[in-house]
Amino acid sequence: MAFRTRKMKGTKSKSFDEISLIVDDLPALRRKRTMALNRLRKTLEIAELAQKDTHNLDKFLTYYAELQKNVTNFESAHSDILSLIEDESENTEDVVRSTFDDCYFDVLCIYRKLFKTSDHTTQPSVTQFGDEVKVNLPKITLPNFSGNIKSWPEFYDIFNSMIHESKSLSDSERMQYLVSCLSGDALALIRTFPATGTYYQAAYKMLIDRYRDSRDLAFTCWKEMLNVNLKSKSPHDFRRTLDTFNENLTILTRLKLPTDQWDFILCYLLLSKLDPKLRCSFEQTPAASEFPTYDSLKSFLYTHCDALVRDNHFSNTENSQGFEKLRTSNKFHEAISKKHSSVLLSNADDPTTQSLSVCPPERVTLQGTEPSPTVYSYKCSFCGDGHSIKYCKSFAQKSIQDRLEHAKKLNWCFNCLKSSHSLKDCKSIFNCQKCRKRHHTLLHLDKTDVPETESVTNTNTAPTCSQVSAGMLTNDRDNHIILLSTAKIEIRDSSGQFQTFRALIDSGSQAHFITEQAATRLGLRRSSTARSIRGLGQSPTAVSGAIQLEIGTGRSPVFNVEALVLENICGKMPIMKLDTTRWKHLQHLTLADPECNVPGNIDVLLGAEVFSSLLLPGSVSGTSDQPSALNSIFGWLLMGNVGVTCNTELNSFFISDTDRLTDQVRKFWELDSLPGSPSKLTSEEERCEQLFQQTVSRTSSGRYIVNLPFKEELPFHDFPGSRDTALKRFHSLERKLTVDANLNSQYSEFMADYLRSGHMSLVPIQEIKEGRYYIPHHCILRPDSATTKLRVVFDASAKDTRGVSLNDTLMTGQKLQTNIMDVLFRFRAHFIVFTADVRQMYRQILVHEEDRDYQRIFWRFNRSEPVQEYRLNTVTYGVSSAPFLACRTLKQLIQDEGSDLPLATNALLLDVYVDDVVSGARDLDNARRAKSEVIELFNRGNLELRKWASNHPDLLKDLPSEHCLTDCVSLDTESSNILKILGLKWNPSKDVFTFEVKPLNRTCTKRSILSELARIFDPLGFLAPLTFLAKCLVQRLWMLNVDWDDRPPSEILLKWECFSEQLTLLRSLEIPRCIAVSQVRRCQFHGFADSSEAGYGAVVYLRVVDIYENTHIFFIKLHDTLLVVVKHVQAKYFHDDLNRLTANKLLPKQIHKFLKFRSLRKNRHHVWVKKSETP
Repeated sequence: MAFRTRKMKGTKSKSFDEISLIVDDLPALRRKRTMALNRLRKTLEIAELAQKDTHNLDKFLTYYAELQKNVTNFESAHSDILSLIEDESENTEDVVRSTFDDCYFDVLCIYRKLFKTSDHTTQPSVTQFGDEVKVNLPKITLPNFSGNIKSWPEFYDIFNSMIHESKSLSDSERMQYLVSCLSGDALALIRTFPATGTYYQAAYKMLIDRYRDSRDLAFTCWKEMLNVNLKSKSPHDFRRTLDTFNENLTILTRLKLPTDQWDFILCYLLLSKLDPKLRCSFEQTPAASEFPTYDSLKSFLYTHCDALVRDNHFSNTENSQGFEKLRTSNKFHEAISKKHSSVLLSNADDPTTQSLSVCPPERVTLQGTEPSPTVYSYKCSFCGDGHSIKYCKSFAQKSIQDRLEHAKKLNWCFNCLKSSHSLKDCKSIFNCQKCRKRHHTLLHLDKTDVPETESVTNTNTAPTCSQVSAGMLTNDRDNHIILLSTAKIEIRDSSGQFQTFRALIDSGSQAHFITEQAATRLGLRRSSTARSIRGLGQSPTAVSGAIQLEIGTGRSPVFNVEALVLENICGKMPIMKLDTTRWKHLQHLTLADPECNVPGNIDVLLGAEVFSSLLLPGSVSGTSDQPSALNSIFGWLLMGNVGVTCNTELNSFFISDTDRLTDQVRKFWELDSLPGSPSKLTSEEERCEQLFQQTVSRTSSGRYIVNLPFKEELPFHDFPGSRDTALKRFHSLERKLTVDANLNSQYSEFMADYLRSGHMSLVPIQEIKEGRYYIPHHCILRPDSATTKLRVVFDASAKDTRGVSLNDTLMTGQKLQTNIMDVLFRFRAHFIVFTADVRQMYRQILVHEEDRDYQRIFWRFNRSEPVQEYRLNTVTYGVSSAPFLACRTLKQLIQDEGSDLPLATNALLLDVYVDDVVSGARDLDNARRAKSEVIELFNRGNLELRKWASNHPDLLKDLPSEHCLTDCVSLDTESSNILKILGLKWNPSKDVFTFEVKPLNRTCTKRSILSELARIFDPLGFLAPLTFLAKCLVQRLWMLNVDWDDRPPSEILLKWECFSEQLTLLRSLEIPRCIAVSQVRRCQFHGFADSSEAGYGAVVYLRVVDIYENTHIFFIKLHDTLLVVVKHVQAKYFHDDLNRLTANKLLPKQIHKFLKFRSLRKNRHHVWVKKSETP
């Protein structure tokens, strides 16, 4: 066959626009040609397989039937490409053409060899394979189809061409062939048809109707692509995974899906499956453009796979070579495949952890190695096979009594099942896994009356709580120091170098851990995690992320693990220095931790996932008060009793990994603690306060200047990689703004105002790229805001390449916000009130110049301009220290300027919540004085008040109209980016509280009910009966074990629908704000408490009597109604106790809050509790 290689002419007559259109299609033409070339290469690959194995002939014939179509596609694309390129570029295209020709003629040669034909026709068809083919072809085995939809296209093509369309076969023969090719679900589908030719067409059509489902096939392929795992270090596994991915992609292409337009999707999918190091390597290649192509990423991954193959020849060290050799042996797998249980122990004074293996691996020896004196191979004393008695299936199948009789008969030690000594002389450190007594687990007799101290069971029944189960056992050797296995290991850091750390090897942990200090030292990228760790008593431990560790020995990698980052893993280990002179049996060993007897910090904990992989054959045992040793790839691990006692009590504990959502739910029925004295400042809060006092300053105009409160132990002041991260996120933001002109306009106006106000400044050219930290930013839309509809939020939590953000290095300081309930109660106690908002409060406080390089951002007002670097000059929303700096600056303003403004000082101390002023007075004159002093005090700090509102219009007459509000004032002080269903509002003209109600349009599930409940803003408890109903529904769902997103029972749905429909009635609810009365003679607080089987609660009223003996009663506060979970059989005498609880706890708590106000301290208060009837 002759291929056309002449460049096509005739395009010069086309118009300029037509030529441009064709030139723009050049990348698509190249992709089409590449697909044709790859398809031909696949055909050649299958042809070569068919040469070696005749079972591949049927598959080769299927591909060969499509050969001419593939040639035509290549011809068409190649000719079009030649017509568009310059003459000097044809040399490159000729290389592609030559490659295609070579593959094509190789396929033809193999075909002729297989079928021994001299026919040189290059366009064979299926009809050519008649009787002559039957004579020449080897026996072809038809493929088997079991119902796997991915196998259907191949089966259909082969069966259709060879059987269904064969004119030499009858329907009866076709039916026999069809039945013989099917199995599983596919065979079951047509089993109802008799195996005769009459029913062949119907049976075959039924198969086609069932399995020729392009959508189902596409779903299956896409699901497999989503689930690929490209984190394997095995070249074989890595290549096989890539091939599977490409095979599925090819099937999707054959289904005529636009896969050639999926570069971005495919690249994102594959990159998300790579380990961080490999992903970073790709990002550093020239192929990683703004939108890399799938072909470039695929080429990179196959190149990486080839590198893994070649690297495999050089990466093994002496230890890893011995380990790999041992790992492939059947005996080693038999030994280490057993699960290793452990007891986790904690010292009350110094909480170290230790693990005691209660099921040691079988000891084996390697041929050609010199074993130590105590390293030996087992021979079963029961059946005689080459395994330990404790792994003998025949022995395990015996009853407990038979095992005991056999052990007595052969004089075995009841603890280790050896015949060389008795129980009293047994030196094994292991006991029964079930009761911890001195006998082997296989000889354990279950008792009906087991002491409570012998086992502890976790009975947590939360249905959706994801938890890492952990055993918890007691230790009967309370005062003995137990040495735990530690090792010095090497971990590769962000620069590719290995660093040495001290690790605890713990077979009882289901997760791996690393300390915060060690993680920072490595500088590896840290990923977020939703898991939380809890210890005994459900005490939570904060997890600050997860990182991938590459652990090695001798500077060579061995395995990879994911470790959770904790502040600390445990205390120093061991708890005291140990004398090793008595450990003579260990002196000839190379220890994994040469300083295992010296107290030291634990940097890493390696759990059960890798425990068995660490072990090598060999163990050394000492006496009962000497540690034993297990051989490992790190060296010999020491563990066990060291013959030393201490006065410290040892307690068992465990760690569990729980779902955060369960923690949030628990808050809905927890009883709040009683109000107590203010908590003492932590050491960090004290340092933050001292730093503020030492560094705060003011400009000549009175504006405040503050420093960012960096932590003292900050190990570095640069954040590598933060610039690249911020720049990428800016480009992503810019693309979003490009497609939304209105959003782009608002965003640009916000940034322009930032620049005009001097709150950010352009970085000079000579200082570009010298920033310490670059902050990404995005926007939050607030349609309900009276002033700023859009707010730009700065993300100072964005991590650098070390996994550290700016917020991680800053102290957050003390929480200085006033209690919102106190502010609102004082707001209700005034006759005349006013509210105002501090304009851009954060942005009115300057950050010291030396810290502004930690607040750099990227921005440009026009995409045609280069991207600019800016410094943020003020306290920035999104920086963790911003709330403290803003509130602390207001406190400082009071100290500096408030001495001659008593009313303003009182208002700022008691009537300000963050940036909202909510204050008032008993009459108009005092209110005017208070308003004037507040304005003056804020002006002295260069702070401006706006959004004024008052229940008395005369109070605001002297203010500009643009600074005053005419609508209702929102008292929802929560984060403005959360849309509240029920937002508390104040109507100044009516002087009443109202509620803003948003419709509930979400599907009713346990998750959605909780979500809606959490959105209710009700600090004064006006809506407690409403929230109680929602809590009851959630409790009912919980008791029914309904999952978070499952459809609830119909009874719950009806109640929720009724709740949603009646929710709008709250719009008509108006609660008077003012609870003040003129000329008061006496006032009393009355508190009522009640309970039922469903819940309990408390409410407080204020009863005021004026000088005319008129009585006024005001609703003050309804305590959040709380749920009760009790069994009905326990409720007989429950209500009296519960009523006393609410009277003694809830009511005094609530009334105590109101007695803090000076004008109410001398008033009487009464607690009323309903008395239940008793039998």
